[in-house]
Amino acid sequence: MLPYKMPLRLLSIGVASDIFSTRNAVLRQAGFLVDSTTDLGEAVRLFRNADFNSAVICHLIPTRQKEQLIRQLKELKPLTPIVSVTDGTGGPGADVEVFNLDGPEVLLSSLHQAIDSSDSPRV
Repeated sequence: MLPYKMPLRLLSIGVASDIFSTRNAVLRQAGFLVDSTTDLGEAVRLFRNADFNSAVICHLIPTRQKEQLIRQLKELKPLTPIVSVTDGTGGPGADVEVFNLDGPEVLLSSLHQAIDSSDSPRV
């Protein structure tokens, strides 16, 4: 019998929209356990109090808020990779940036690479 592999757990942070809902559905369909929130304060609280393999931040969050959020998350858990979905206008640096129009395959591939190359604990 093969050993049981725990699913990877993500924190998805975004703005209530069809894009955010669809992205979360894609992540769940790909086998991730997804906790999602549209409240940035709640995102920080969740990230602090639970173990995540990565956080994914939506491109619809305004740049200044996104920069502050990334900074807070990295202060809490510097080894947990942060994936920022971007609209291509530049903005905050996360561990990985994925252009939102590249499609789900690029997001999933980038996410797995970030998690695999991180030293974050496996949840």
